[in-house]
Amino acid sequence: MNLSATIHRTRLVEMLASSVGEEKSRVLVEEVLAEEGLSGSSLLTEAQARQALERIARLGGIAAVAARLASARLTVGRAPDMSVPADFDLIAQLTPALGRERAVEQVTAACRRLGLAPTQLTREQAGRVLEVLSAEGGLVGVTARFMKARLLLST
Repeated sequence: MNLSATIHRTRLVEMLASSVGEEKSRVLVEEVLAEEGLSGSSLLTEAQARQALERIARLGGIAAVAARLASARLTVGRAPDMSVPADFDLIAQLTPALGRERAVEQVTAACRRLGLAPTQLTREQAGRVLEVLSAEGGLVGVTARFMKARLLLST
C-alpha cells in the first residue's frame, strides 16, 4: 500500500465528528468499514475511504452532508472551492453539501421563480438565486446563506 495515498480510519472519524459528534462518527465509520470487510484495517486507500464516505452519504441526514463534504476534501486535501467565477454553476457549487439531485431541484425552482437559466449564472444572478434559497429552511437555507456570504466576500 502506498503510504502517501493512505488515510487512517481515525481521520475519517475526525472529518465527520464536527457535524455528528465523535462517538456517532466512530460508530458510523466502524459499521461501514465492517460492511466493506475492512474492520481490521487501520490504513485505507483513498478509494476505500471515499467508498466508506459514499456509503455514509447514502444514509441521509446530517451525516450524509458531512460525508459528502469529507469526500470532497479527500479529493484536494482541503475544503471544496466555494469561490465564484464570472460564469457561476450554482448547482455544482451546492452539490457537495446538498447532493446533486437536491441541488438541481432547489436551484431550478429558484431560477424558475426569477426567470433565469439554472446554469452558468453571472455573479449578480447567482446572488439573486442565493437570496431566494436563503429564505428556505434547513440545510438549503443555511448552505445558501454561506454561499451568499462567500459571493459577497469574493467581489
